[in-house]
Amino acid sequence: MKLKQSELNLLIILGVVLVVFCSYFFGFRNLMAKNDIVTDEVAKLEEKYKNLKNMKQKIDDFKNDTEDYNAEIDKMYSSFDSGASQEYTIKFLEAIEGNMPTAWVRSATLSQPEQIFTFGNVTSSNPTMMGQAVYQSSNVGYAMKSTISFEASYADFKEMLRYLLHNPNKCTVESLSVSYSAEEDIVSGSFVLTQFSIVGPDREFGEVHIQNELFGTENLFQSSIFDSEVEGEENGNDIISDHDLRLSLQSSETDAPALSLGFKTDKSKTITNEDNNVKDVTIKITGEADNYRISYKVGNVTYPVTGYDEGAEFVPGTKLSLLVNSASRTSSNDVSGANVTIINETDMTLYIKVINEAEGDPRFKIVDKQGDVVVFQ
Repeated sequence: MKLKQSELNLLIILGVVLVVFCSYFFGFRNLMAKNDIVTDEVAKLEEKYKNLKNMKQKIDDFKNDTEDYNAEIDKMYSSFDSGASQEYTIKFLEAIEGNMPTAWVRSATLSQPEQIFTFGNVTSSNPTMMGQAVYQSSNVGYAMKSTISFEASYADFKEMLRYLLHNPNKCTVESLSVSYSAEEDIVSGSFVLTQFSIVGPDREFGEVHIQNELFGTENLFQSSIFDSEVEGEENGNDIISDHDLRLSLQSSETDAPALSLGFKTDKSKTITNEDNNVKDVTIKITGEADNYRISYKVGNVTYPVTGYDEGAEFVPGTKLSLLVNSASRTSSNDVSGANVTIINETDMTLYIKVINEAEGDPRFKIVDKQGDVVVFQ
């Protein structure tokens, strides 16, 4: 069958149309799609290039900022201890007693460290690094609470608070309850202490080793309180917590009396004085074989009020002792103090421990001493 010329021309046109259609559908359209993808990639790369170019121009600033931030991080970490334990807290409390002569930790209720924070992972928020991990840490934050009951002079109480406030390792006083005896210049109370720590594989914690430290005594009936001959009492530190008499000397500008003298256990027999001057003080103890008498006076005020020369009955501990709690001068006008006469007419040695004395200008001065008297400065 022979096609007419018009039919042949129609077939040619259809073929051309088909070729054009196939070229567009299977070729050009795919090329355009790929071109759009490439265009998007180019736009992203151009944006990234601009960001990198800007960052390169600021590379020195970034390095300096990184060093500053790392320094801040190190500073933050250094303010937290690298671990916590009950033994560590006991040594911490021991340091408080060691730095404050009259501070006495009467009791301590210790807890176990409690986990309060996990550092974990941090991803980037930078558009060019979105979602990528930029920080990973296995460090864990802990808090340890302890309830401490204490007793201290007013001056050492302030030093104890200052010690806690300026402690290089992070800790807080959650609550504080105190009472103050102006006659004895004693602050007693309790506080809740929280110690914070950050524990991690790269933070070494110095555990407390006490295997070489001796505690207690082989003889339960022999101690630094009841036996004055026990080795280690050459400084009279046991008198701080256990004494028969207490003489307190402070500035007249404080809330406490400038001078107070009396028994540790009986405040009703305390003589006080508020004057900013030097008072004459006399302490006399007589007797032997568990039959002792005592009298003392500040200026013209005496104990006992009647029968001063005879004295009042007195039952000392096995170690006859006097604690003198003095204080530094507050100004050139602060001149309060005591010129003390000590008369010991007993068969016991009178041990005197002087603490917190004003350096170079002491408030406590012994002008006369009779009998067996030992003074620890």
